[in-house]
Amino acid sequence: LEYVRGANLAIEETQDVELLYNLQKQTLARQGIEISDTEKRLIFSISKGALEKGFGRLTLCKVDGVPASAYLILFDNKRGYALLNGNDPEYRASGSGTKITLENMFYIKNEKRLGGYDFLGCNSPARGDYKAGFNIQLLQHFRTNYKAEDLQGRS
Repeated sequence: LEYVRGANLAIEETQDVELLYNLQKQTLARQGIEISDTEKRLIFSISKGALEKGFGRLTLCKVDGVPASAYLILFDNKRGYALLNGNDPEYRASGSGTKITLENMFYIKNEKRLGGYDFLGCNSPARGDYKAGFNIQLLQHFRTNYKAEDLQGRS
């Protein structure tokens, strides 16, 4: 994982949930995923609520003044949670995604003084490899154990 120190990369806080949504939509579209109307409403509701109530932070990474990445983190009294992010596909190679991720990790550790940063999953190869590049420790949140014959109502 490369830490980019480009003078053309600038981080700033924002309240612009619409920009976050548009960048996330572009990221998912590149992966062949569409955001449903219900998911869109949730994105706006959660984002606006977290920002208004003070348990969220929305940041932008601009490349030469152009918004390239947006990132919403939530936090409680224990850790920060990487909830939503998006990147303009034209700026994928700019390092803006890495810069904004590290900025938010530093914010949780140094400014909020919290004990951890949760990427909220590492379950797909494309995103998992990227997240693993931050030298994360994978933790199992839950384990299930069942036998197919024990399930009711399944065919």
